[in-house]
Amino acid sequence: MPVTKTLNPLPFGDLEPHRFEDLVRQLAYDFKDWHQIEATGRSGSDETFDIRATEKQINEEVENNGEDNSHEKASITAGRLWLIQCKREKSITPKKIEGYADEIIKNDGSILHGVIFAAACDFSKKTRDAFLIKLRDAGIQEIYLWGKAEIEDMLFQPKNDHLLFAYFGISLVSRKRSRTTQIKSKLAIKKKLFKVFGKETFSEILIRDANDDLYPWAKNVPDFSKSPPWEVCTGVKVRYDGLHVQNINRFAYLDPETKKWDLVKGLDSSYRDYTLLDLRDEKTKKEEEEKLERARGFWWKMPECHRADFCFYRVIPFEKIVAIDEEGDEFCKFPHVYTYYENGKMPTSGDYPEIKTAGLGRVKIRPKKGDHIKFFPKKFSKPKLLQPLGEDQKK
Repeated sequence: MPVTKTLNPLPFGDLEPHRFEDLVRQLAYDFKDWHQIEATGRSGSDETFDIRATEKQINEEVENNGEDNSHEKASITAGRLWLIQCKREKSITPKKIEGYADEIIKNDGSILHGVIFAAACDFSKKTRDAFLIKLRDAGIQEIYLWGKAEIEDMLFQPKNDHLLFAYFGISLVSRKRSRTTQIKSKLAIKKKLFKVFGKETFSEILIRDANDDLYPWAKNVPDFSKSPPWEVCTGVKVRYDGLHVQNINRFAYLDPETKKWDLVKGLDSSYRDYTLLDLRDEKTKKEEEEKLERARGFWWKMPECHRADFCFYRVIPFEKIVAIDEEGDEFCKFPHVYTYYENGKMPTSGDYPEIKTAGLGRVKIRPKKGDHIKFFPKKFSKPKLLQPLGEDQKK
């Protein structure tokens, strides 16, 4: 039988018939104050009875040992007889349950006080009414129908958590305890992140895969450029849903009034140079640094009100963070955050872009695709070097 891991409807149909009978019998133990419960159906010759139960009967007697020494004593004996009938069926129609009721009345109706009819399906109102009317007319005093919904309700009570686990592999008590532990852990991580970073900072942070043991030697990591097990981010926000880390930064243009924007693709404008993350050969590195300087030169000449940064944030949920190293190490002398990567990637619950102006009176927006314009050229010219002033210019 497959083990249920969620709170979907319980799979009573997966239980073997005698196991379903066992479950109902164990749920019935504290339904009444029983003198005895017998699993007669397991013998194979139950003759209508799946489970026979008798209630306790207290007999009180007065014992007279003289005029001043009378006192009462009580004895417990077997009392009223009950039938607990179990049917592991997918559905029971009114006509079918009338047949079961007739069978109970024919064989046991004259001696029964109460009946519990349990089934692994739900009962319609017509089915319930048909059963109740039949047995009441036969003089049976107490009648209960335990359908799928009633049995689930009983299993979800804390006192029956052991049965829920034994039959279906679910423990709501342990799940609650586990959830409490998760929340406490989440709050502890959030508190520490606020202590290290505050609400928002532009300082560096290193995100690391807790399973990685090759740090800091990037050259030893297969396909490091596509699936790095550690990554430097230059912006951090601690929000209600987790740690927001900035891993992409581009030169950008923004019109604060119209919200029109553009960005320089393919060039990282953040100021960072970490040898352990740089696997480019010297030629490629030099070419890309020249492109970056040209783009930076163009960007600096833009009016300050339009000079902006395009940032891309990823959200790491608090529960995905396992440890925080506030000090870092000699390779990356800033905080390290450990998390378990999923399929070779940083575990995230979402991402989003953001554009913010760089000067005073900072404007920050979530860029819309429809507001994107073409502002930056395809190629940037080489910036002119400043020439030393001549003697005549100095005057």
